[in-house]
Amino acid sequence: RADFDAFGFTSQTRQALQFAQKSAIAKRRLVCVNIAGNSVSLRFAAAFGALACDRDLPNPDGNAPFVQTAPSGVTITDAAFNFDPQGQPGLANALVLNVTGGSNAQTITIEAVTGYVH
Repeated sequence: RADFDAFGFTSQTRQALQFAQKSAIAKRRLVCVNIAGNSVSLRFAAAFGALACDRDLPNPDGNAPFVQTAPSGVTITDAAFNFDPQGQPGLANALVLNVTGGSNAQTITIEAVTGYVH
């Protein structure tokens, strides 16, 4: 079961990061990604040009704050970074996140210059 959960959580996390990047571009605001304690949360800067994220980014359905938690037995590398209003992550190098569960190991890469998530 953990192998299947790791694969599914990897896919969901890629989609969440793509959502964060697209939201930064659409809102023309900074969007902050925080991955800690096997949980992914997204926040955004309320003011144009602000350098800190001070509001929860809603789920695509518009209701609750965007928080995604890994299933039991699945772990993900802790990380924190931002997508700027142009969708760039502001990373010096590509960021590789490791997702593990059971005997399954998956990676998610965020490219430094473009923010491309794969």
